[in-house]
Amino acid sequence: MACDFVRSCYTRQCNFFTGGGNPLTIRWYRCPPGAKPLPFPSSFMSLNWNPRPYEMTGIGEIWTGPPKWSNGRTPPTARGQSPFGPPVFFADGQPWNPDGPVIPRDPWGLAVACTGMAPPELVGVKGDLGISSELGE
Repeated sequence: MACDFVRSCYTRQCNFFTGGGNPLTIRWYRCPPGAKPLPFPSSFMSLNWNPRPYEMTGIGEIWTGPPKWSNGRTPPTARGQSPFGPPVFFADGQPWNPDGPVIPRDPWGLAVACTGMAPPELVGVKGDLGISSELGE
């Protein structure tokens, strides 16, 4: 889904969880054709144009200086049609559960539930929120 507007694509560390868990990498990329806008507020937004990014703490991008540039290539399975997870996870982060479910992911890192596809090779991450890749749409 379209979650924010950025001038150029990049990666940066991001806190997706409340109550524990390690930061994960968020990767911003171009929306696929026909992507819908995220229909509710989100804490997962680019800090690039924030006038005081160093004051942002908690859920969302972690500001430690310039982000790492990325080419913005859209994963071939990205559809951008529906969010993965309830609105509260986007606003407040997902509660950390180290024994949480394994979210099936395709080879490009997107949650299979977002793509509607069944790729031959899946990768899972325990306790994963499942929105980091779709977040970049």
